Amino acid sequence: MSAMMSISILVAILTCGAAELCQIRNANDLTNAKVCTELELYANDEVMKSPLLFDKIKMATTYRHFELNGTELEKISEAREVLLPKGATVTIWDNANLQELPKFNIVDANDIKMSVIGNPKLDTRQLLMECEKKRCSQDTLNSIQVPYSCRAIAPLPTSCRIVFGTIPLHLHHYSWGTIETLYGTITLENSQLKRAPKLEMLEQVIQLKNTPVLVVKNNSKLEEIDSLLDLNYVIIDNQTSPVQIEENPNLCIDVNHVDSTFAKRYMKNVDRCMYGHKMAEVPEDRKARGLQEGGVESSTVPEHKESPIIIIDPPLDPPHVETVEPAGSAESGPPPSEPLEEEPTEAAPASKLGTDVGDRNAEMTTVDQNMTAILGNEVWRVESNESLGTTESVTTSKKAGGLKGFLEKILPKSGNQATYLFPSIFLLSIGIV
Repeated sequence: MSAMMSISILVAILTCGAAELCQIRNANDLTNAKVCTELELYANDEVMKSPLLFDKIKMATTYRHFELNGTELEKISEAREVLLPKGATVTIWDNANLQELPKFNIVDANDIKMSVIGNPKLDTRQLLMECEKKRCSQDTLNSIQVPYSCRAIAPLPTSCRIVFGTIPLHLHHYSWGTIETLYGTITLENSQLKRAPKLEMLEQVIQLKNTPVLVVKNNSKLEEIDSLLDLNYVIIDNQTSPVQIEENPNLCIDVNHVDSTFAKRYMKNVDRCMYGHKMAEVPEDRKARGLQEGGVESSTVPEHKESPIIIIDPPLDPPHVETVEPAGSAESGPPPSEPLEEEPTEAAPASKLGTDVGDRNAEMTTVDQNMTAILGNEVWRVESNESLGTTESVTTSKKAGGLKGFLEKILPKSGNQATYLFPSIFLLSIGIV
């Protein structure tokens, strides 16, 4: 018996009389006159809902077996410290109002079972620090919720913004639309879905060590997962395959994500969607939805979302955080990427282009160095403008403000309107606008 355990029992004897082990399995066990200093508490429904529960357990200083599930309690103890001896089991789940735990003292972190999940008002910092200090296993640490988080259940309480655990998207529930941060894993497995469901408010997914952050497997009809690629992922352990995307025969990466860091790291075995290429180049079962033979329709180009994908890979020693922005980030600018293959187009008649096209092209070089026009389409994509010192990534069309408005977005707002005059004349001359 450890010295700390002996001291705890001595304190209990001095304050409450002789140490008493209470085994509470049903409501009748709450009515005896014992003052419990050691507890074995089991999650019987009548016990969990009884108004006598708190008074019966509040003085206990040792938990040998402690289950507290679905109660309305705000706290569970008045003891200064609670000992968790060798072989202890603690399960505290789904207590909507629980705000406070006692100060726990773990005797043997290698021989303890603990699960504290789904208590949205509970601050678990002391327990997490104690577990780390005593060197609990990673599985045990992963079973203790982050402070103030809910468990991924359906329906999810409307107040829940932080969720701890696994969200199975193939069982998507409307109530998950309130989730903003997930500590754990998103899974989409063995479904017949064509596209990944979108969780409207979800912004960040933080990996738990030794577990994947995203699993997309064995979805025979799945064609796109754009809603998952526009999230911020915090990767803390790259050694355990944090992203697993496998056995999805119809899945491809669209033009907006193909050059992103996320795709390059974790989607190497996924083909690129063939926007702008003849469908003969694509197997019949891999045709992108809405594409027509030999060309592109503006409706088939996905709308680009500016929300970055952030991947953090901190090395173990020294502590450091590396933040990597995706292609086209407004802050860091686009990383180098392989040029897109251009579809051959028929040359315009010389009478239409005029004889001074070469001169105008030379004048335009410093204005739209990396600009690409999709001919026969209204969509423009500007990736960078190094000569003007801008790194903005813009997608626009004639319908959304016109060419002048588009150029004003990417060119400096000097008093000289000739700044965008030459590109305008050139585009008019070849019949694009």
